Amino acid sequence: MRKLCFIIFPIVLIVLGYNFLQNDNFLKEKGNENENALEDFKGALEDRKFTSSDVDLGYIPYDKLVNAVLEAQRRVELRGSDRSRVDGLPNAVWHERGPNNVGGRTRAIMIDESDPNRNRIWVGGVGGGLWRSDDVSQPDPNWRKLAFQLDNIAIGSIAQDPNDHNVIYVGTGEGYGNLDAISGAGMFKSTDDGETWSWLTSTKNSNFSNIHEVFVSPNGDVYAGTQVGGLFRSKNGGGTWEKVLGTSLSGASNNNFYDFHYNETNQTFYASNANSVFKSASGDRGSWTDIGTSKPGFPKDLVRVEFAICPTDPNVLYVLGSVNGAASNTYVSNDGGASWVSRSSPGGGGDFTNGQAWYDLDIAVDPFACGRILAGGVGMQESNFQAISWAPLDGGHSDQHLILFDTKKQGRVFFGNDGGIWMSDNGGQTIFTKNPGYVTTQFYCCAIHPDAGSPYILGGTQDNNSLQISQPGLSPSRSVWGGDGIFCFIDQNESQYQ
Repeated sequence: MRKLCFIIFPIVLIVLGYNFLQNDNFLKEKGNENENALEDFKGALEDRKFTSSDVDLGYIPYDKLVNAVLEAQRRVELRGSDRSRVDGLPNAVWHERGPNNVGGRTRAIMIDESDPNRNRIWVGGVGGGLWRSDDVSQPDPNWRKLAFQLDNIAIGSIAQDPNDHNVIYVGTGEGYGNLDAISGAGMFKSTDDGETWSWLTSTKNSNFSNIHEVFVSPNGDVYAGTQVGGLFRSKNGGGTWEKVLGTSLSGASNNNFYDFHYNETNQTFYASNANSVFKSASGDRGSWTDIGTSKPGFPKDLVRVEFAICPTDPNVLYVLGSVNGAASNTYVSNDGGASWVSRSSPGGGGDFTNGQAWYDLDIAVDPFACGRILAGGVGMQESNFQAISWAPLDGGHSDQHLILFDTKKQGRVFFGNDGGIWMSDNGGQTIFTKNPGYVTTQFYCCAIHPDAGSPYILGGTQDNNSLQISQPGLSPSRSVWGGDGIFCFIDQNESQYQ
């Protein structure tokens, strides 16, 4: 297993690093903070890419990465059947340590339509897999981890078939340019309410390497908004796909699709790519109309577009985007996208994303008061009337990625952020953590206490501080240092030095 890890991990690291290097705006958007360290890292990744890429192509092809993972699995199975080997830790038993009180970065939340009480919730951690609670209204939601056999744990989107609630689709991967993102491996499907899963062969290619959105329409068609391939549709449950929107189709100028909505009132599909918004009554290829850059008042300089549409009045739309790493003004249409007006950016005069709108950005409309909107960046902002003015709102944690209103339960709204999943029952005025038992914290490094049998460990986490776990088993943690925690150390001779 050690040799296998040494083979596979550098390949994954190279691909993640290469994706980082391909983002031309990353260094500019992050500013000059740790510039020297980033330059050193960039040089190391360039060297690793040069020495490890396909000789003819000059990069690591996605299909070969998938084949490498499959070959690794084959070798693991082969070694498991070889009982003559005595190296490694054949009798090792692994125990999850947690923490069980801190959630990790979350971009996918789905309300299960099979529950009339609207309390059955599916959640995906971008590095922690797929989870479900049968009653999220409880202080301890009793999360159950699903899909242990998934070949990728970077859950980016979840969708349910409205005609058969046992059918669930999960899209993998983060395509937002952040260095700690985990690349996806296509789409997975369950037909038995998440008990077993199949890896859709049709998505084992570079077009589906990172999937931002998955949606199942009322007629069962499945849509996938991808980072590099465009917007795809399957009419046979994910067996085959057709690209319906993207570069050179319906006036679209790029294939990076961020957001997707279906409005039941006018039975129309809406999608946004990096710079515009489109709509279609059928979803068919060639049927989409550009209601963004082709319309008066819509900006021409966005590089990421998030949008919201009023469920009961599709004439009301809101757009929030990224411009040079910062959050744009809010753009409002009250005529279905025929024209747009520019309103204030969330946060007033400052950039509420701190220059990272490429990473944390979302906008959502209250389905029971369509003049009220919430916007997520580093913090949360609220406008009670179409972005005329904004005020801060508690989002539970910094770096907001998803705002999900329940369209059938007034006041219920979920937040997915770097601190996991949070919920409000009064439109966001008060918010409660739903992270107990949602074990998805992302660790960069850890340190183990030298005393034999000691449960004491330290770990540096993604945006959840440096954490200390001192109890045995699956345990809570406490913060011993703030911000992003990276490296940590416990002296193995004099353990009081940490």
